[in-house]
Order: sequence, then C-alpha cells, then structure tokens
Amino acid sequence: MDQRVNLKFLVKLGKTFTGAYAMLKEVYGNECLSSTQVFEWFKWFKMGREITEDDPRPGRLNAC
Repeated sequence: MDQRVNLKFLVKLGKTFTGAYAMLKEVYGNECLSSTQVFEWFKWFKMGREITEDDPRPGRLNAC
C-alpha cells in the first residue's frame, strides 16, 4: 500500500514511469512491486484514479 501511495505522489509530481519505477526500486529494493504492477498503477493514477486500495473482486465471501 505504501508503494502505491508513493507512486501516486510521483505521478502528481509529473515523473515518468521510468523515473518513478527507479525511485521505488531504490527505496524498496527487492520488496518493490514488479514493473508490470507499477506500470498498471502508474497508468491508473495518470488517468485520475485517486484511491490506492484494490478494486473489489467478485467471488465467494468469507463466512464468519
């Protein structure tokens, strides 16, 4: 979640995908999201997405 928030910030600063991904890799190292995941989130934030949580997924609900 922290990486998504930081990525959203970098998009708002006008960073490119390459620059933003490099910064995330520098900070998070091996724990960084994959380039594919970063690209998808980068694209969504560029298009105006504001929330950083996953979208709800259809499927079976957990019964408590």
